Amino acid sequence: MRFLSVAASLFVLLLSVAQAAGRLVIAGGAIRQDNSAVWQAFTEALPAEGTVFVVGGASGEPHQSAEAAKQALIRFGLSADRLKTAPLAVKDDPSTKGVNEARWSKNGRSAGLAAEMNSAAGVWFTGGDQTRLTQLLLQRNGSDTPVLAAIREAREAGAVIGGTSAGAAMMSDPMITGGNSLDALLGRGEQVSVDDGLGFLNVGVTDQHFGERARLGRLIRALSSLPEANSRIGFGVDEGTALVVDGGSFSVVGEGYVTVIEATSASFDLVRGRIVAEDMIIHLLSHGDRILEGGAIAAAGYKKATRGNEYYDRNPAGGGGMAVPGSSLADVIGDDLLDNEGARSASRVSFGGNGQGVRYRFQQSQNSTGFWGRGPDGRARYTVTGVEMAVEPVDVEIKDVR
Repeated sequence: MRFLSVAASLFVLLLSVAQAAGRLVIAGGAIRQDNSAVWQAFTEALPAEGTVFVVGGASGEPHQSAEAAKQALIRFGLSADRLKTAPLAVKDDPSTKGVNEARWSKNGRSAGLAAEMNSAAGVWFTGGDQTRLTQLLLQRNGSDTPVLAAIREAREAGAVIGGTSAGAAMMSDPMITGGNSLDALLGRGEQVSVDDGLGFLNVGVTDQHFGERARLGRLIRALSSLPEANSRIGFGVDEGTALVVDGGSFSVVGEGYVTVIEATSASFDLVRGRIVAEDMIIHLLSHGDRILEGGAIAAAGYKKATRGNEYYDRNPAGGGGMAVPGSSLADVIGDDLLDNEGARSASRVSFGGNGQGVRYRFQQSQNSTGFWGRGPDGRARYTVTGVEMAVEPVDVEIKDVR
């Protein structure tokens, strides 16, 4: 591992907050059955004995969703007799003619199910709608149902808790329940919504399908809504990827990236309902990278430093849209910034049909570091840390020059 120097900050202090004994596997969605890195991160940490429960209750097809997850777990080493579908759901699965899963909606209060899950070796939550999970496992006053209390006790004893998509969103408390980036930043339409989550991760806010659905803006807006600055840390997990939490250390496995937004010292303002966000720090981590207890970031051993070995020397594009290549975070703060001798800053603009838009600005600092390499699967990946970030509203005027 290559250890990156990270400036002392509240981010470092928060990541040293001790988690429960059992591992968390927070997967960003679209986890295929052959995504070995993510599934093995769950199965390899399971206690040798005990039942592994699969909760399909977030899905509109809870039986089919749970069965697909069980088949993947069997593929990566679990015996079928250790797996059990937890009877927790709010929707009936049309594929099960003799069972109405919607009748399981109150099973979070079941003392019998709680007794079973109290000794679980692991619990896996499938995708769907994360509010269904909180409906199932939280009381109306926000307290734990008996089943949720049992799951927490099982984790304290070493059980592994994992989930994908909705099963990742509910890992934090608060929990993002909806919204898209452009509307959230422009203060219109489908703005970001936040509600109580299950809080298995006791620091920060999680988001999923992150890069694929351009959710950087909505995570920033969600962080801006939190009253306590100490809680303004965001973890955005790409599809096919997982953030793995062991005690006070964090690691990344899978195909994509985990974006960490540090907004504990950020300033937020509104200009005619449109957000202005300054003094944020962004980190981009990928397969094999780790955040160690105490906050030091360790890049995977297959990566080499970009500083002094920059691949590019160019003036980066500052616009947006289909004609501008490379709009992902890896493209902008990797290719255009940390791996580019010709730039100390980079930006991208996004706008809607009425000309209202936002500019994302990224700036190198003395604490910025970059690494690049090809992993065991042949994929090229960056590690980027300590990049300063801001968001500001802009107006874009388009004229036909014909």
